[in-house]
Amino acid sequence: EQPVGSAFVIETGNSKHPWLVHAPTMRVPLIIDGTDAVYNATRAALLAIFQHNKSAGEGRKIKSVVFPAMGAGCGKVSPDSVARQMRLAWDGFINCATEINWQYASARQDAVFSTTAYCPSKALCPNARTEYIGFGDYRTYCKKSGNTCISPRHQVDDIYIGAHSHAVSPGTYPHSHHLNTEYLSGVKNDV
Repeated sequence: EQPVGSAFVIETGNSKHPWLVHAPTMRVPLIIDGTDAVYNATRAALLAIFQHNKSAGEGRKIKSVVFPAMGAGCGKVSPDSVARQMRLAWDGFINCATEINWQYASARQDAVFSTTAYCPSKALCPNARTEYIGFGDYRTYCKKSGNTCISPRHQVDDIYIGAHSHAVSPGTYPHSHHLNTEYLSGVKNDV
């Protein structure tokens, strides 16, 4: 068993692919959608390669790396979340901090959160809260961050398309709006 967030480099014995980095996205096989395991595993892999290269001779350094879509198989993480989490790990690795403090740590956590790491793709998000904002419009907020939900699965441009319609005619006719019955339950988590 190897914890998520740890990684090591091993020799393969294959001259075309001499090294393998083992960086698990899960401790045991399970669904990791809705977690930051992809970010942690990617970051661990990059750090393991860096440490390997620091002590390796010129002919034994890792110069090229291929990553799978970490967590997208049995972990069932959506490709969008995989890409965002892996990209954030890469960006943090190549633009490493010169100073780590609470402000930096908070900004890193916000950045990881913004990858949709904590938004499960297949199930109803337990962190989504939809509220009526007036004029027939609804907005989905994240219970964890308190901000507008960043997941395109929960909303499009913060307002449900087709949630209401307006009819305005010249003259003294009443203004009306009609709610799409699909939205009358108060929560729509799969747009």
